[in-house]
Amino acid sequence: MVKKADQAAAAQEVKRLTDYVQQGQQFEGEKLQFEKVLGEDFFLKDFVALPSKMADKKPAAPGDPPANKEFLVMQIEWRKKVYVTSCGAAQVVDAVKQLPKQYLPVAMRVVKDTNPTTKRMYYRVE
Repeated sequence: MVKKADQAAAAQEVKRLTDYVQQGQQFEGEKLQFEKVLGEDFFLKDFVALPSKMADKKPAAPGDPPANKEFLVMQIEWRKKVYVTSCGAAQVVDAVKQLPKQYLPVAMRVVKDTNPTTKRMYYRVE
């Protein structure tokens, strides 16, 4: 026979899933395609880096760099409106991840550029 004290102790040991799994971060704002803000100033208000499903795929052509292992979901302010957008460009992900969140919001601009040697397009942060 199980005592009530044992049941209570057992109940306290039970953990919730959220004790082990990080909650998904929800951002407020309208969805926006990242390409619409290319070349324009916007304010990065918050971000979260998530694992990319593309990292498991092979490069499209020999000599292509591997896909980035992470992508960003970002809350931005652009043209006095708040949006949610995402970007998986390696240079953008690396630059934003280096930024401590205590400095947010921060103004930034992302531009599309071409590598003169390979003629491949890429994004970079200004």
